[in-house]
Amino acid sequence: MSRFSLALALFLGALAGTRSEAAIVLNFAAAEGSNISFTPVVPGTSASFTLTPGTVTLLNPGGRNFEITSVFNGLGDAVGLFGDISGSYTFGTPITVIGPLQTASLSGSGTLTLYSPSGNFTGTITGIDIASLGTGGLINTSGSINLTNVAYTGTNSDLIQLRDEATPNGGVTTLSFQFAQGVSLTTLLNNPFMSSYSGSITAVPVPEPGTVALALTGLPLLGLGYLSRRRRARA
Repeated sequence: MSRFSLALALFLGALAGTRSEAAIVLNFAAAEGSNISFTPVVPGTSASFTLTPGTVTLLNPGGRNFEITSVFNGLGDAVGLFGDISGSYTFGTPITVIGPLQTASLSGSGTLTLYSPSGNFTGTITGIDIASLGTGGLINTSGSINLTNVAYTGTNSDLIQLRDEATPNGGVTTLSFQFAQGVSLTTLLNNPFMSSYSGSITAVPVPEPGTVALALTGLPLLGLGYLSRRRRARA
């Protein structure tokens, strides 16, 4: 797990700690052969991304997108399970620029599926925001999507916990990815790119403004993404 992904997981865990009980966090990484693929839709104005299938292997016979690599605040029996994120997600102008930080609204929807021997966990996901942060040769980019309409009837304790915590208020799934060369959101509007990725799944609702302010000290790209969405909702 990269330092950025670890910070992202710790940030989600901190948000979870603001609830009466700490929420479970499932961290995942791209399966072998799977990438996140960006394609301009209207060059200079909008772009979309999808996750490509993984390579079919003995451990991943379904060629799934990603594998759960660690679990916070859970038993840990979801580690090693594979999952998919379907759908296409689009962002575009206007892009808000604050120094090295760029943020934009993210639209689109799909399905999150986690595969377990006793049954599959499913949920509806819809776009929230995408942001890039960095200068020079390395830029961190993160996209966040809502998780709702969760369903699971199997026996995996981590997935049961995620289902029970996400059912009342929904949850958040984040994707983080790094490019070897600096690639900002404005660059992605004009050029196709492909990258590996990682992320987290949790039942943390959209944070309150005070929580966002705390988040800005650790992960400003994600915090400002939420803040911009809350401001739009109030407008």
